[in-house]
Amino acid sequence: MSIEELNSDILFSPFSPEPYFNRGAEYYRLGKFNEAIEDFIKATGLNPGYAEAYYNLGLCYSKGIQNFQKNLDNYNIAIDLKSDFYDAYIYRGNTFMKMKQYDEAIMDYSKAIELDSRKPIAYLNRGYAFMKGYELYSQAIKDFTAALEIKSDLKEAYLNRGAAYADGYKEFEKSIQDFNKVLEMDPKYADAYFSLGATYLKMQDVENTSKNWEKAYELGHKDVKKLLESLYKKLNR
Repeated sequence: MSIEELNSDILFSPFSPEPYFNRGAEYYRLGKFNEAIEDFIKATGLNPGYAEAYYNLGLCYSKGIQNFQKNLDNYNIAIDLKSDFYDAYIYRGNTFMKMKQYDEAIMDYSKAIELDSRKPIAYLNRGYAFMKGYELYSQAIKDFTAALEIKSDLKEAYLNRGAAYADGYKEFEKSIQDFNKVLEMDPKYADAYFSLGATYLKMQDVENTSKNWEKAYELGHKDVKKLLESLYKKLNR
């Protein structure tokens, strides 16, 4: 529905939370986060038990207006009101990750897995938290593998598992296999070329490092230019 149509709904039902929620959702979709926040706050004022409205407020403060505390406050209320709110646990976990509170993130992803073990995102995110926060590569690999057992074309899981194999165990062949799997699915995935180059560098294979980093740069990878320049300087000494 258009904003104009949603405005009409509010005129007809000014004391109902649903029209405000619906208009807030449309504002959110349009990237108008301040307007969305106003509508979701209005919806929660009319219905203090509206868990989905608090959750959407959390999304606004996460994606539109970077305010981690308001992020958490609203996800907390949503979860208090609806203890099996899968998405709220996922996004609260994501907020904890941004705040580098890895224990809390892992607990939220674990709760999401407890609620629904058939979705890959909680395994993917928990694996990244184990790897990024604590260098627990074995746990991370288990979670990335679990995510792939649910969704076999999940590129991020292959990419992260490949990094865990390389960084945690120096199992470079497994790492390269995972990165190549990503490129089979998406030949223009710049991060996969970057990660391949980094793995070949660990193997002291400069030729394949430069080849993959050049491809990553060609595809727009932001961080690889300086690394390539440094590599070329070493080669030309």
